[in-house]
Amino acid sequence: MNSIFTRFRRRPEGNPLRRPLFTALATALVVLLAAGLAPLIACGPYFPNSLIESGDASVLQAPTASFSQELRRLRLEPPARLPYTAATAESDQDATLDAEIADLRRALGQAGLSQESQAELVLDFSRRRADISALRVAQQRARDEQALTRDGDPQPTSPAPLEWEPLPTAIPREFSLYLEAAAAWHSGLTDRARTLWTAVLDLPAGERPFKSTWAAYMLGRSWHQEDPALATRWYERTRAYAQAGLADSSNLGVASLGWQAQLRLRDNDVAGAMHLYLDQFAAGSTNSSATSLALCAERVSEAKPDQRLVIARDKLLRRVVTAWYLAYASWDHLLESERPTRDHPSPAQVWLDTLEEVRAGEVPLAEQLALLAYRVGDWDAARRWVDLSADSVVAHWVHAKLLLRDGSAQAAAAELAEVIARIPLVPEPTANGEPPPFLASLTSGPDDAATRYQVRGELALLKLARGDFEQALDLFVHAQFWRDAAYVAERVLTTDELKAYLDRSWPVKTKAKANANATPSTPTPTGSATATATVSDSASEPEPEAVTDLRYLLARRLNRDQRTQEALAYLPEAHRDEQRQWMADSATFRDLALDPAVRARAGAAAAWMMRTNGMELLGTELAPDFTLYGGAFDLGEIYPDRASPKHPLTRAKRVELQRARAHAPSPYARFHYRYLAAQQAWDAAKLLPDQDPATAQLLYDAGSWLKARDPFTADLFYKALVRRCGQTPLGRAANLQRWFPPLDETGAPYVTRQPPLPGPVTDDAPAAWGTEDPGPQEQEGLAPDVETLAEGAEAETLLESGYEPEPLPEAWDDQHGHEADPEELKREQLRRGEE
Repeated sequence: MNSIFTRFRRRPEGNPLRRPLFTALATALVVLLAAGLAPLIACGPYFPNSLIESGDASVLQAPTASFSQELRRLRLEPPARLPYTAATAESDQDATLDAEIADLRRALGQAGLSQESQAELVLDFSRRRADISALRVAQQRARDEQALTRDGDPQPTSPAPLEWEPLPTAIPREFSLYLEAAAAWHSGLTDRARTLWTAVLDLPAGERPFKSTWAAYMLGRSWHQEDPALATRWYERTRAYAQAGLADSSNLGVASLGWQAQLRLRDNDVAGAMHLYLDQFAAGSTNSSATSLALCAERVSEAKPDQRLVIARDKLLRRVVTAWYLAYASWDHLLESERPTRDHPSPAQVWLDTLEEVRAGEVPLAEQLALLAYRVGDWDAARRWVDLSADSVVAHWVHAKLLLRDGSAQAAAAELAEVIARIPLVPEPTANGEPPPFLASLTSGPDDAATRYQVRGELALLKLARGDFEQALDLFVHAQFWRDAAYVAERVLTTDELKAYLDRSWPVKTKAKANANATPSTPTPTGSATATATVSDSASEPEPEAVTDLRYLLARRLNRDQRTQEALAYLPEAHRDEQRQWMADSATFRDLALDPAVRARAGAAAAWMMRTNGMELLGTELAPDFTLYGGAFDLGEIYPDRASPKHPLTRAKRVELQRARAHAPSPYARFHYRYLAAQQAWDAAKLLPDQDPATAQLLYDAGSWLKARDPFTADLFYKALVRRCGQTPLGRAANLQRWFPPLDETGAPYVTRQPPLPGPVTDDAPAAWGTEDPGPQEQEGLAPDVETLAEGAEAETLLESGYEPEPLPEAWDDQHGHEADPEELKREQLRRGEE
């Protein structure tokens, strides 16, 4: 097919004036992220992490530990006989009410009351509870109004205390006393509340099985600020009641650990507080206690040297503090002037120095300290801890990064290959009672990539830089870094290389074979012995999700190479009907033995299929079409930055860059398949007679596909429409409009060009011609889709920026596809700055 667009072939970088609107938006998004405004993208799209685009930072970055996972790895023993039940209510207040009502129902049932009597008593109790809740809401509203009151304004009125009326005598005494105390507490009558809670505990033991823990806990809360020592005794009494078997349906025994730890912190007893929080974590209250432990660990960084030494000597506490630094200690966001130095070390560096001072380098902690030393940039300490790590996987990973920093990329790749051989893609279950390895706590990058994926991705990036393209693709596929895999598959490997890789490593299984073999087949390893290690565990690994996407990518690439029959085998079932129809119409169009009108109709149908289904059948996964995002976003090309000297470790070889340029789609343009569709329509229109409404409609449609994004190329169709079909309604309207005219609701063209054109209006001209009312707004005749919506603002800017189609050139060659005279073309190219 002799393309009419070859003379307008554009550089892959594109004309800045035609850059998509979403390219600018994506650039702005990157700037915001760099400025630390990541929360702004909370409601935006998800852009998968890419190691390639991060360059050397991807292989040099240190992984982050999960603090809560590290706490779970401690395998802490919970306090003896201290019950804990996970709450299912949406709030603590709802959980407390649910627990209290459940206790009351049990007590009433044990008293032998009828179901009807129980229901009435529970309802009465619930109403009193609701009165207390209403009082709390009114108090909060008064506090909020007080905070907004300015000097001189009337002061808001505080709600009046509750007037307590005794509950029915059929409700057990412990419940009545406790609820009356709660009403007094929220009414500000603290002494009255304490008296009533004490009265609960003065009841005979058999008469207070449900409210003893509640009363003791609230007595501790009532003295928390005034008398910490007394509050501590009540917290300990709460746990003693719970451990003795008295009801603790609201987990108050576990909660008392946290409040008592807070009192320890108030006395600056960080170690004592941490042990209480660890008991709370072990008992089951993991979320709140983990947060509190993180706050304690942060306090350690501000503690005096002697306090740090006490904690560093405690085997349990030093693991907690080290885990916190591995999870949260990062200074990547700081300005260069704010970064730690030897004279002003970071808190993490101070902690490392403290551990070395107390010689706390036992082997189980060595791999954590090797990673922490690497994170703070203490390379010598990292090497020392690596040597003490007893051949741990994490230490080998850190060693690989140290080798990269020394410039030994080949040795680092070998070290990473050894790490991968020891990290299966399907994590192996740990034996009962055995904690998971430290490796299981680590993640990397903004997407929190699991270690088993991150390590493979890092080796893939090194392989790519060395020119081992197929091995790099295989590793990226296994590591689930899809954007990186797509770049290698779409722009680096040839189509035949990609097809051979898929057919060999991940052959398409027929339904019969799939039923006969329920377990996934082992893909044939690719490349060298090192590559074999990267996929050696695939026998137990299900086919990666990326393989399905890879087949679809190959299908579209085969279609772009005009190997449509081969593409069918790799195309998803959902798109095969469109593919077969497109192939049939294209074959009919190419059949020279058929009537030209039949061929033209088939060519037009193929053109429409490319326009409406081009993203699914021909679109590039990445630039320029970005099928990955449904065409809604343009994040630019990957390969230009691959040549940057900023990334000496992962910098692309020349052969990679040459391949990336050579494998770009033609023409290289956003939504490039629209150009192919327009080309197909152009060729089909050649088979139709001039001054034929069908010819006019086809030229009009094809030009409309391009006019918003590329009015210069669409100008060819406009001129052909006027020159070939100037006597048709569309042609006449285009000539008067000096562009593609809008259509009304019936599909008839009308002219909106102002000022009104002089001269008579012919009988067959639309009534809107030459009137002041421009008529309805322009319609393209296509259902709006994400591409059209995405380009609307940019198209409006282009068309309002002064673009004016030139008059038809005098020399218009009917024998060469109605293309402009070469000399006229040169003048247009010079005027527009095109090559």
